[in-house]
Amino acid sequence: MTSEQKIGRDRASDLPARRALAAGFAPGYAAGALCARQEMATKSGSSARSRVDLAGSWERYLNGKLLDVIPVPSSQRPLGLYRLSRDFLLPALSPHQRAILHSDAITYHGRVFLNGAELGTTIPYVPHEFDFTRVAKEGRNLVEVAIADLRPDPTGAGKDEIALGVNPGWEAYGGIIRDTYVEIRPAGYIENVRFGYKLTDDYSRAACQATVLLSSAAVVPTKSPR
Repeated sequence: MTSEQKIGRDRASDLPARRALAAGFAPGYAAGALCARQEMATKSGSSARSRVDLAGSWERYLNGKLLDVIPVPSSQRPLGLYRLSRDFLLPALSPHQRAILHSDAITYHGRVFLNGAELGTTIPYVPHEFDFTRVAKEGRNLVEVAIADLRPDPTGAGKDEIALGVNPGWEAYGGIIRDTYVEIRPAGYIENVRFGYKLTDDYSRAACQATVLLSSAAVVPTKSPR
């Protein structure tokens, strides 16, 4: 199970604000401008994180049949309901590593799958992250994104997101519109950092607060069958 630990230090105690901040980070969501990514270094000087870029050619399926191959990231004319997929290679994960799928933006509504397991859903224009360590395999892995950009999913999911994007105010577009990648991270890492302050009425002093969100987990990677 993934757990998050929040450490805060401030000059004036503000527990309600801290609770509100913690509640603002929903599972699957990256914190956008509030997110500070710390690239920690090992004793050898190399980065403790490595990245697999998923930019390139993705297959697009409509009604279960291959329609074409499109570049990702890219903005596509809305098509309705379709699925984008590609495979990628991963090294063997140690018990002290986690595999994170990151996407900077998908429009308008997406359902994300990794090796057939559904990781979660996305809303438009904002970054999302999904931990897929428990379904990651050494070697070839398959990532799929079911996109609704013109009509909702049969369950009704995506109705509000499509209403936001498909309107007379601008030209609509769908797809995986920004960078998407897999990142191998330590089992414990700094996920977000927020610095806030409150000035006194005469602007001569400020009460400052630094809030750090940690993500940590004990993971057991799936071993590929021999």
